[in-house]
Amino acid sequence: TAGQPYVGATVSMYPAPGSDGNMGNFIAWDAAKGEIVWSKPEQFSVWSGALATAGDVIFYGTLEGYIKAVDEKGKELYKFKTPSGIIGNVTPFEHNGKQYIAVLSGVGGWAGIGLAGGLLSP
Repeated sequence: TAGQPYVGATVSMYPAPGSDGNMGNFIAWDAAKGEIVWSKPEQFSVWSGALATAGDVIFYGTLEGYIKAVDEKGKELYKFKTPSGIIGNVTPFEHNGKQYIAVLSGVGGWAGIGLAGGLLSP
């Protein structure tokens, strides 16, 4: 169709038969031991970067469009829904003595749109 955007790729994501329905995890990795410390299931793969703070809070984004904060054990502390999927890095900044985080939303999330839209099979 004239004027229709095309990215040159078709990707469909569906959970494996018999699975819990999630297709991704956000994990804490112990590089010295080469093992997973904890794992937090997510509906889709986590494509964003992670920001770990000195206060033991970790921020990351999801393809569903959430910016999430978890503690050092993986317990969810906070989440905020943005307009679109998040594939970029969470960035900290300071303004007038107060610390903030920022993340680009508005791109990403397209790969799982079928499942997010309620389509459970191809």
